[in-house]
Amino acid sequence: MSNQTSYRQGEVLLIKETSEVVFGDELSTVLAEGEITGHKHEIIDGKVFGRQYWGSGTQFVVSNGKTTLIHPEHGPVKIDKGVWRVRIQREYSESENINVAD
Repeated sequence: MSNQTSYRQGEVLLIKETSEVVFGDELSTVLAEGEITGHKHEIIDGKVFGRQYWGSGTQFVVSNGKTTLIHPEHGPVKIDKGVWRVRIQREYSESENINVAD
């Protein structure tokens, strides 16, 4: 059994959720799509749910232990069983916050 607490693939970060989560709607398995290449960070053999927190949406990946995060330019990442909060890395600009271009 792994003690993994996070996974990163490009601009996508999955953080182990340690508290109980009440899920909203089931979402697309695409966590992020590259603005330049159109390549997708996508969950295979798992589910993605959304949840509203303070007016902004948060995604959660529910892994059955066989779940994989894939992207054509990165190696596949096997995700341990559990609930994982999705964070997308952002770039800082003096005029606005933007997603990292992948």
